[in-house]
Amino acid sequence: MQFLRKNTWLILILLVNLAIVMYPTFATNLPITQTDGLTYFGISKTLANTGDFFAELPDYLPVKGQEATHINEFLPVPILYMAAFIKLFGERIVINSGALGLFFVLANLYLYLFVEKLTSNKKVALITTLFSALNFRFYFLLWGGNWANVFAMMLGWPTLYFFLKYLKDGGWKNFGLTAILLLLTAGSHTMHFLFVVALMGGLFIGEQIMKNTEIKWPTIEFKFGAPERKWLKTVMATLTVAIISFFATFVPFVLAGTRTSWVTEWINYLKSFDKVPQVWHYGILADGPILL
Repeated sequence: MQFLRKNTWLILILLVNLAIVMYPTFATNLPITQTDGLTYFGISKTLANTGDFFAELPDYLPVKGQEATHINEFLPVPILYMAAFIKLFGERIVINSGALGLFFVLANLYLYLFVEKLTSNKKVALITTLFSALNFRFYFLLWGGNWANVFAMMLGWPTLYFFLKYLKDGGWKNFGLTAILLLLTAGSHTMHFLFVVALMGGLFIGEQIMKNTEIKWPTIEFKFGAPERKWLKTVMATLTVAIISFFATFVPFVLAGTRTSWVTEWINYLKSFDKVPQVWHYGILADGPILL
């Protein structure tokens, strides 16, 4: 009861989050997801039925022949997660993102823990978690079917939390959990994996460098404290894990079948600035947590 009283607002936010993400699963028997969601659902269902990660894609998937021909041409982590849910609980909890929604609630719990540890302020952590639970862009991606991306986004929060714990408290257990979660992120979506690595770099700078820096106004004089011996060890260990995670996931992904040309098309797509949905221009709706 004491835990409930101390965390009433957090529990309420997570319950609202749970109600939103699970609503389409129970409100309709029809799929609301779009093309990418159909792709990942079909791949996960095929994997659940065959148990073969090298199985051929079913013919009803639009991507077959154009982007891929076999399951192994997709990064494996979100597919394995959803295949397990199909195997254990049936198709319905996956088709409208219910399985991913459950993981989103857990990710927001880690977001709360991360911000609380970063700021030592429960109110800031609660507000951040509320913005995340009501983030329009995330639901656009979730129900639009961009499941690999959102799965990597959700893995990002526990990754950053345990990395911050390692920076503040030390301990190879925290670093080991960071390494495992970073590998899972890399096995979900490469671009978001690189984004998480960049955020880890920002955390490292903030925790290990800026805390030893003095700014004297009005001359803005920087005075760096003596570097700690574990700086280099932390940097080298983190880079090693990130590089191994990248090559262990992205290289097989690129070399698999038709994905060789697909990666080139993907890079060209990212260079096109006219492909952004109009709603993403409204930051207060689309980028709540980033804005905060």
